[in-house]
Amino acid sequence: MTVNYRLGAMGFLAATGLDEETKDGVSGNFGMQDQQAALRWVRANIGRFGGDPGRVTIAGESAGGRSVCTQLASPTAKDLFRAGIVQSGAYGYCAARTHKDAVSQGAAFMEKLGCASPACLRGKSAKEILAAQAGFDWGPVTGGDFLPVQPFEAFEQGAAARVPVLNGANQDEGRLFAFSQFDNDGTPLTAEQYPAVMRAAFGERALERYPLSAYPSPTIAYATAQGDARFACPALRLDDVLAAHGQVYAYEFADRTSPPFASLRNLNTDFDFGATHVNEVQYLFKHFGLHTPLNAEQRILARQMVQYWGSFIRDGVPRAAGQPPLPNGREAVLSLRTTSRGGNNVSTTVHSEHQCSLWTAPPSQ
Repeated sequence: MTVNYRLGAMGFLAATGLDEETKDGVSGNFGMQDQQAALRWVRANIGRFGGDPGRVTIAGESAGGRSVCTQLASPTAKDLFRAGIVQSGAYGYCAARTHKDAVSQGAAFMEKLGCASPACLRGKSAKEILAAQAGFDWGPVTGGDFLPVQPFEAFEQGAAARVPVLNGANQDEGRLFAFSQFDNDGTPLTAEQYPAVMRAAFGERALERYPLSAYPSPTIAYATAQGDARFACPALRLDDVLAAHGQVYAYEFADRTSPPFASLRNLNTDFDFGATHVNEVQYLFKHFGLHTPLNAEQRILARQMVQYWGSFIRDGVPRAAGQPPLPNGREAVLSLRTTSRGGNNVSTTVHSEHQCSLWTAPPSQ
C-alpha cells in the first residue's frame, strides 16, 4: 500500500510558535509524523486484510527512500516496521535540517507571506501557501523526540532501528539531473564550459578525477561526478554504517540499456540516460500505471529483481532463483545487469568506480 503525507510548508514548516504546539518542542516534522500515523493504522488494521502486523516493510525511492532512511533513525518509529528498503534515498547522507536552520527558513517563508506568526498563516489560502513555498528547503528537522540526532549519527551509534535493510542506488544517477540542467533546454554543456562548471560545483580535485577525455560528452562527465557525489557514495556509506550494527543487503542497478522512465520517453532526444535515477522503478512496478517497453532480457532482469525484493519483503532475505545473494554491505554490492551485459554479479570495485575516496565525507559534515 502507499500513504499520503503532507509536503512542502504544510508538512515541514518549522517556527517558534509552532514549536510550542508540538509534544517535543520541535516543529517541522509533520509530514514524517503523518507517515508514522499511517504505520500505526497499518499495525492496528492489517490483520483485517490478512496481513501480519509483525511483518511490515517500509520502502521508498528517491524522496521516498529518504523517508525510509529518516524513519529508520526515528525513535518514535520503534516497532512500526520490521524491515526497510532504501532506493536512491541516501543522498545528502540522509541529513535533516537543524532546528536553528529550519526555524530561520520558516521565518523567511512567513515574511514572504507577510505573516509575523503561524496564526497569520492559518488565514492564508492553500493557493497562497503553495505559491510562497517554492525555493525553500523543506524536510525533517533534528532536535526533538522524533529525530534527536542526524540519521547517520544514529546509525553510527547503533541507536537506529536494527532491522534488515535493502539499500542501493543506480549506476548513472546523475544523468537525469545533468540532462535537466543542460541538454533539456537545448544548451548541452560544452568542452569549453566544463572546467569552470566542474570547479564551481565540485572543486579542482573533482576536475582532475573526472577528465573530459574519459567520457562521451561533457554533460555525461559532469553527470557522473554529480551521481557519484550525491547518490552512489552516500549509498555505499549507508551500507557500511548499517552493517556495523545490523543486516544490510546492498545492490546497484546497472542496466545501462534500460529505457528512460515514463516522463522522459516522449522527449525528442537521443541523450544516453543509462541506468539513471528512477529507471529501476519500472523493473519492479508499473511506473505511473504505464507499460514499460522492456525487451526480453530486461523482462528477465525485472523478474529477478521482483524475486529479490519480494523475498526480502516476505522473510527479510532477498533471493532470486539461480542468482547470487546480495552482499552484506561491506565493500561489495550486487550489480544488477541483463545477461548480455554480464548478468547479476557481486562487485567489489564500486567504491573506486564511483571515486568514493573523493566524495565520502564523515556523516557529521
